[in-house]
Amino acid sequence: MTNFKLKTLLLIPVAVLSLSACSGDSGEFHVEKVDRIANNSEFMMGVDLSSIIEVEEAGGVFYDLDGNEKDVFEILSENGINYVRVRLWNNPYDSEGNLFQGGGNDIETDLKIAKRAVESGMKVAIDFHYSDFWADPGKQIRPYEWASLSGTTLYETASNWTIDVLERFSDEGCPVSMVQLGNEINNGWVMGLYPPESYQFLATVSKAVREFNSDIKITIHLASDQSASKLISTYQDMIDAGVDFDIIGLSYYPYWHGSLSSFKKTLSQIESTFSKDIACMEYSYAFTLDEEGGSSNMSNIFNKSCEKSGKYKASVAGQANAIHDINEAIAELDHGVGTFYWEPAWLPLEGTSWAGTTSTQYQDENNLGTDGLETCTWANQALFDYSGHALESLTSFNLMRGL
Repeated sequence: MTNFKLKTLLLIPVAVLSLSACSGDSGEFHVEKVDRIANNSEFMMGVDLSSIIEVEEAGGVFYDLDGNEKDVFEILSENGINYVRVRLWNNPYDSEGNLFQGGGNDIETDLKIAKRAVESGMKVAIDFHYSDFWADPGKQIRPYEWASLSGTTLYETASNWTIDVLERFSDEGCPVSMVQLGNEINNGWVMGLYPPESYQFLATVSKAVREFNSDIKITIHLASDQSASKLISTYQDMIDAGVDFDIIGLSYYPYWHGSLSSFKKTLSQIESTFSKDIACMEYSYAFTLDEEGGSSNMSNIFNKSCEKSGKYKASVAGQANAIHDINEAIAELDHGVGTFYWEPAWLPLEGTSWAGTTSTQYQDENNLGTDGLETCTWANQALFDYSGHALESLTSFNLMRGL
């Protein structure tokens, strides 16, 4: 997640949905079957559910499309979600041992999420940030415990920790099916390292993952806020340096990363260059611009300006259309393997923000600033309304499968 910041396919209309009252919109939207998704049971329709424990501990409750209170994992699974991604931070604690907010994603929190995903029939992906808190194209801060390490010692320490995590998940009954080695590591910048050192690190850790379990898919994840040529150059440099990976993963937020047509051109250029699978590892869109009904101090990242640049209306219909179009763009590729919707269950509750007061020292020490972080929320891009009721846009995933 960036902080704050394709050939012709036959489509068969299968449903027209009326907008629910909570959307604040009127009219209808169309969701269509996508043959390449309907005919591929392995196509990943994933979600990043990293903040769910924090949301539930803050009082979040979820309801299915019939209004019945139900476990959020069960709701998502019933609606076609087959993969859950979780971000992992090394030590997201203050000096007194209190978790940072933003999901508080240490290994214990992520194990809770992974176990529930597996129990609901979904696979698990771990997004290793290799940081104690958020990592993205604007910051890649090395974990504090590894700050004094360098060279081979650093690479092997991080690699061994990665395998320890995978072993722990396996031992706890929730084996990992996919790993991301770094989060949005544009220009090869990861864990505070730049090329060629960063590529040496990625080569070391990817080799260790392969040796641990060759069935685990390895993804290298960049944000698509750069030109196709720059993205291709970064991936090629990694390959040339011996980084072993299966999936080219991109973030694509229409309101930050340009038009869908531009994204499709980028995907096409990447596919014509590499014989690797391609996935959209992060995307989302808003169902409303209204903040009424959330906590009193909430402030959504997605605003009117985002709606203008994103081109879709901030409504349940607009959200559903974005879901459909982005999944279709990936499915049109010969090597397109799936997508992950970012934070579909983030509710606007007190204590569910990007960062709490417990992370103030970390933010200050790393010159990141704290303005607005404690009240900033992703809630109007969730697939549930502010009170936890499933939106009709959630049906898009099954409808694309023709169900």
